[in-house]
Amino acid sequence: AGSPNFIFRDNMDANTGWSGDIGSSNGQWDFPTASPGGNSPSTGPDGPASATSGSTWAEYEASSNTSTIASLVSPMIDLSSALSSAELSFYMHAYGSAIGTLNVGVGTSAAGPFTNVFSHTGQIQTNDIDPWTHVGIDVTSYLGQQIYIEFSYGGTGSSYTGDLAIDMVQLQSCATCPAATTLDAS
Repeated sequence: AGSPNFIFRDNMDANTGWSGDIGSSNGQWDFPTASPGGNSPSTGPDGPASATSGSTWAEYEASSNTSTIASLVSPMIDLSSALSSAELSFYMHAYGSAIGTLNVGVGTSAAGPFTNVFSHTGQIQTNDIDPWTHVGIDVTSYLGQQIYIEFSYGGTGSSYTGDLAIDMVQLQSCATCPAATTLDAS
């Protein structure tokens, strides 16, 4: 038997073991990006995915170098005790005329290779105040493994309006419950 459990949960309020192309320069994941603002006008969100998600998020900085592909890799996520199913979920904000393609991959090493499990190209939101989009991805095929999640992104064109943001990254599964050790009957 098992119970639903968050195997991994990160509100993106601090860098707790993420690796990859992280910094505040053009073509990097700016992590964490502060609220309010934290991005250029006409691109990116005006705040975090929800009031309960904290006050920051991770965002690709597209300052006229939107073709650079940047990688943001999670800490190791242990699915070795997960039982029947697993879902990766996150929120994304894709506002700007130069939004490119976000690929989400899963691998067994922080260095990859990563198998693509989700891809989205183009703008979703039409304003910085529009609600974030929730994405859920079935990763049940990775049960029993230790995995890493990669967010790989690059904008299009030469505009600065390719800032794409992610927030509230979670992996939920049913995990084994500890076995009972001492039972009494009366």
